[in-house]
Amino acid sequence: MARKLTANDPPKRSGRRSTREMSAETAAPAPTKSNRAELIRGCVAEINRLQAEKDSIGEQIREVKARVKGELDMKISDFNVALRLAKLENDDRDGMLDTIRECFLALGIGEQGSLFPEKKGNGDDPVAAAADDADGAEEDAVAVARSAGKSDGKVGAPPNLAKYADGSREQRAYRDAYARANAKLAKAALH
Repeated sequence: MARKLTANDPPKRSGRRSTREMSAETAAPAPTKSNRAELIRGCVAEINRLQAEKDSIGEQIREVKARVKGELDMKISDFNVALRLAKLENDDRDGMLDTIRECFLALGIGEQGSLFPEKKGNGDDPVAAAADDADGAEEDAVAVARSAGKSDGKVGAPPNLAKYADGSREQRAYRDAYARANAKLAKAALH
């Protein structure tokens, strides 16, 4: 008949120890019944002190945001987006802005969503209207090229500059985004 395992038996795994086993080795000795109440009171006092600090800091943050809203007449949600962008590193910030730009283009955000689209301020001048349309299309093409360069660079694909005219804004945007993304990929591979 096989012997029943007890809590004192060593683990059967080969060399691996559980988190419980490792923490048991490094943990402080278990409190005795006589000092458990003291330990509980100490923990409660520490949590209350930290909670008071957290509440105080939260109040200070609310005061600063109230100034942003009152003195700058800015929506707090807009400010929070800017705050989040400011916390990012340059490459991450550029990537996030590229992603937002690509999503806005794909979703048609910022475009006139009406049966009768708004004219762009050129009245009845078809030449000026065509020039405005061309400028918008060029910006869209640059954003798409930047996004493609970023995507190709992230996965380590060979650069595909041939699909853009030599020296064009699209080619420069693709090349720059590809180089940044590829450098991040190489850096990540080293770590």
